[in-house]
Amino acid sequence: SFEISRFTSEYIKPRVLKSYSELSQSDFDAYVVGSDQVWRPEYINDIHDAFLKFTQGWNVRRLSYAASFGTDALEYDYTLLEECSQLLSVFDAVSVREASGVRMCDEWLDCDRAVHVLDPVMMLPAEHYRSISASDKSAKGGLVTYILDRSAAKANIITSVAGKLDMEVHDVSVYPKDRSIPLKDRTVPCMESWLSAFAHAEFVVTDSFHGCVLCLLFHKPFFVVGNKARGMARIDSLLGMFGLE
Repeated sequence: SFEISRFTSEYIKPRVLKSYSELSQSDFDAYVVGSDQVWRPEYINDIHDAFLKFTQGWNVRRLSYAASFGTDALEYDYTLLEECSQLLSVFDAVSVREASGVRMCDEWLDCDRAVHVLDPVMMLPAEHYRSISASDKSAKGGLVTYILDRSAAKANIITSVAGKLDMEVHDVSVYPKDRSIPLKDRTVPCMESWLSAFAHAEFVVTDSFHGCVLCLLFHKPFFVVGNKARGMARIDSLLGMFGLE
């Protein structure tokens, strides 16, 4: 969306490539791969890219930061395991986002060097995100909901929580591909507004991993509904780090 493109250009300033063939060894000294489910084959067009195959033969540093398999189930076939294991063997350092990822690197990819680290969003303090959200004045507090995959059960949970807490519900979920709902509800909000909703929430209900991350950063009480289709290992690992299972 326009809003996401504007935010990215202002705060991140990426260099966009159409193909890895546009890169050469002299462009960069190091390459870092990470994080959100980049090592999950069904989520990546060519998983070899996520293991930096395009740098083969180059004299560069290769690292992963918080790379995630997204699940603790084996989704690689034998040939793919062999190929990715070989690519990972030349990495200078390996870190993963989930505790289960350490075991998976060891048992599947023959890499016993992997360490468990925080999601990149948590590398910055909450004050950084508050400063970005400060320009937005639309946040109303109350019960904020951020749901990636709707269901009747989740709707019932939200209704129950709102009733027990006596809070007004403010939904920041977006479903851009659902043509059955009004256009205004399919439009991705600006990042400042989205962050502001979490920053001012009194309580949050979400089924999103990064929804949980923001609740932890902003010290917000929350309920998370398990989302198996998108991978439970990452949520289990995150909550386990803080004793919130």
